[in-house]
Parts: sequence; C-alpha cells; structure tokens
Amino acid sequence: MKAQPNKRIPAFYLRSARKNCKQIKIQKDKCIKYAKDNDIRKYKFYIDNGYSGKTLDRPKIKRLLADVENGKICSVIVPADNRLLRTIFYQELLELYEFLVENSVEFVDLSDEENQDNNFEEKLERLKHDWAEFQKHSYLYKSFY
Repeated sequence: MKAQPNKRIPAFYLRSARKNCKQIKIQKDKCIKYAKDNDIRKYKFYIDNGYSGKTLDRPKIKRLLADVENGKICSVIVPADNRLLRTIFYQELLELYEFLVENSVEFVDLSDEENQDNNFEEKLERLKHDWAEFQKHSYLYKSFY
C-alpha cells in the first residue's frame, strides 16, 4: 500500500565500495549540511558500506527502491550520482532514473554544483544522449574490427 503523498520523506543514499567509515562520514556530513541548509527536518539514510557501484545488488539500495515504489520517499539525495551506480553502466542508470521519475521522486545530486536547481529532467536527457552516443560508437567500433 502506497503512503499518502504528504507523508513521503526525503532519502539520503550513501555508498562506499570499501568498509571505510571515514568516506561514509564525509558523505553523511555533506547530506546533513544540505538538510540543515534546506530546512529538511525529517529524512532517512540508506547506507551501503562495503558495496561496489557496479551493480544494484545491495541491501540498502534495494530497500530504498522498495520504499520509493511503496510511496514512502519524495526525493533521493546523493552526495554524488556515482553513489547510486557507476555512470559507465548507462542503461542501468537510465532505468534507475526513469524509475524515480515514474514514481514522482525528485533526484538531487549534491555534487552538481553548477546546476543548483538540480533539473532532473535535463540530467535524464543528458544521460539518454550519452547512452545513444555510446551505443553509436560501440556499433562503429564493432563494424570496423
């Protein structure tokens, strides 16, 4: 059963490939500062410590995605988008972004300082463009070799 829209809360997602409390603490401090600066009082942390960004097979990202699907989350905030999934996995990252859009969840990348508005739709379009370019170059490479 989906939560009521006004009961949804922001979620911070943190990840470190190594069990490195220092890296997680740095990410967490950045997120807490963002919450304070934006008067966000209620939020939830999802932390995968010691998990690679090569796959979504991580316990806390799975829990986060289930909470998104169940209508409990209004926004996903990350210190950098590569905390979700390495950007070299364009197709998976694109599907993840589209899943958030389909569930009316805002995505905020705190590392995207040049775009303080964090226009998620523009980011999604850039990713689609990058994926198309990657596929085109892969096809051209395969056809010559």
